[in-house]
Amino acid sequence: MFMQHKKLWLAFTILIAAGVYGYVVFSNYKPKDLVQLAEVRGDKSDKSNSLDLPYPEKAERISITKTSGSEQVTFKTEKNKEEVQEYYKNVMATLNWKLESEAIYDYSTVSRFYKDESRVNVMAFDEESSTGSLVGIEISKH
Repeated sequence: MFMQHKKLWLAFTILIAAGVYGYVVFSNYKPKDLVQLAEVRGDKSDKSNSLDLPYPEKAERISITKTSGSEQVTFKTEKNKEEVQEYYKNVMATLNWKLESEAIYDYSTVSRFYKDESRVNVMAFDEESSTGSLVGIEISKH
């Protein structure tokens, strides 16, 4: 019985010593090659969309994707989805575009505009983590 207690105390002491050693090594660890990364925030290119559509105030452009027949612009804005829809209804009317259809869903809005052979779809999605919205504008020419 005495030997069993002695083995248990020895095992317990070794485990405590290993834990203390691990804690000391971990708390004193200092990485050698720390490089501060610049925060990546949106698309910084000077390219605008092919129709030169304006963006709402304080919009942060995320990307522009161009293909042979279409172009898509994605950005974040502080406006909610309904404000974005109204903003583009006013902008497109000023530019003589006609509203083809519009829809309001729980978490998004979709507005479709046309002029001659071109179409513009404006989709706005409420962001769950903030008060703004994520907006996608698709421009296509038929």
